[in-house]
Amino acid sequence: MKKLILLLCLQFSFVSALYAQNLSSQGLQDDAKLLWNALNELHPGLYRHNDTTILEEKYQKLLVNFSEDKTPQETFLLLSEFTAAIKCGHTYLNPFNQKNRIIDTLYNQKKLLPFTFKIIKNQWFVYKSVSDNLKKGDEIISINGILIEEILKNITNYIQTDGGNQPQKIKETELTLTSQYEYFDYYFPLLYELDSEIKLEVKKNGKETTEIIMIELLTKEERKKEFEKYFPLLTGNYDDLWKFKIENNQYAYLKLGTFATNELSYDWKKYIDDVFTQINRQKTPHLIIDIRGNKGESKKVTKYLMEKIAVKEWKPIFKKSYVAYNEVSDSLKTHLTTSNKRNYNASKWTKRWNENYRVVKGMPNESKVISSKLMTYKGNIYLLIDEKTSANAFDLAENCKENNFATLIGTNTGGTKQGFTAERFFVLTLPNSNLQVDIPLIGHYPIQKFKNEGIEPNIETKETLEDFIAKKDKAFDTAIEIIEQVEKDKQEEENKKLEEELENDQNEEKQE
Repeated sequence: MKKLILLLCLQFSFVSALYAQNLSSQGLQDDAKLLWNALNELHPGLYRHNDTTILEEKYQKLLVNFSEDKTPQETFLLLSEFTAAIKCGHTYLNPFNQKNRIIDTLYNQKKLLPFTFKIIKNQWFVYKSVSDNLKKGDEIISINGILIEEILKNITNYIQTDGGNQPQKIKETELTLTSQYEYFDYYFPLLYELDSEIKLEVKKNGKETTEIIMIELLTKEERKKEFEKYFPLLTGNYDDLWKFKIENNQYAYLKLGTFATNELSYDWKKYIDDVFTQINRQKTPHLIIDIRGNKGESKKVTKYLMEKIAVKEWKPIFKKSYVAYNEVSDSLKTHLTTSNKRNYNASKWTKRWNENYRVVKGMPNESKVISSKLMTYKGNIYLLIDEKTSANAFDLAENCKENNFATLIGTNTGGTKQGFTAERFFVLTLPNSNLQVDIPLIGHYPIQKFKNEGIEPNIETKETLEDFIAKKDKAFDTAIEIIEQVEKDKQEEENKKLEEELENDQNEEKQE
């Protein structure tokens, strides 16, 4: 046991030493050039949301920044800022793929907040706290004298979203503890020097004045243990992101917090089949589908759900599948890894489209009318959306609204109507910094011209501080209010018909 502890200590010391070493300017510039060449060769949407000149200027700025030696932390930040400027939600330094353990090393230090927080109108409010000094609803005004507004502005510069969707970036900054890696957890300590204790300026819930509070930061393991003790339901897994219930046979609620079906332990198709079998058999008149927070990892779920709810022929918003390369160049190939070896030679699964693009073989050239299935759900559907709803979940919202299959309730989605780049990936390893960058390979872009914006809900519901404190879910409550009104109107209509029938019967009796 002592040998194991010693080995772990030596390993941590070795990683910490690497973490502290400066990286040479020449090596960093070589990494930047490799990244730039890889993006221009492989990424079909590199200039989709940016003018060519603007992105070129950002690349030149990166080279200038790398004209001096940098720490691994500074390098991570500069590369993250550059990839975020591409405005592609899937091009970034994915923490799950990092080999140099920059983030994991941070997590082993007392750098993490002992509370989660919600952002409402760009203000930060404590949600769940394991610190005795902070309660739900307390507003954080500043940290170590730095205003929250400034912290928020700085961190969002490093967060990648499709089309550079700013409301989505702000939503992504929230600390929820529902993922292994959250942006605030690692960007905040990378951007700001932190001791194990920080100073908060706090406006206590219900008070007008502020006060200064000192709180101890925690390691990831310390925080995990504390939250498991006080909030055991918070630390769940992917399976917990899908939920279903029928309430008094008046409505059904289906929560789909992810489309990452490969992370689910159960058969996702059977799950959805069982849901619709139940509500169709019981003739449940209303269905609430909640895709808030869903970043739409798999398009298969979107397609399968549309088959269940499309009550008439419909025409999807057509997105063509573009690829930028034919075969990966030899000079680049040695720096790439992928889960699918066919990605190295795109000519085997794509065909030439024009001078700039290839397209995936077997994909249609235009939108086709899709027939309704026999056993589709015939009731009313309410789709709950928010700023994180993006990619294939975005497509679900877009097609439901376009074809009037559901009433969308919530806030504008994340993502953009101009499409997204995803599905197949390379991970590029930059040899001198040993940082990894995810590069998506297939661009799903509409052939029509759309504005760079998310999907607007039919009914907008913005959360207020009062809602948050009272644990009110405004989007869900709005759906329930509509359902109750529909059922009330239906009952009144039935009563009216009964009264008319009764009156007709009485008139007939009088005539006789």
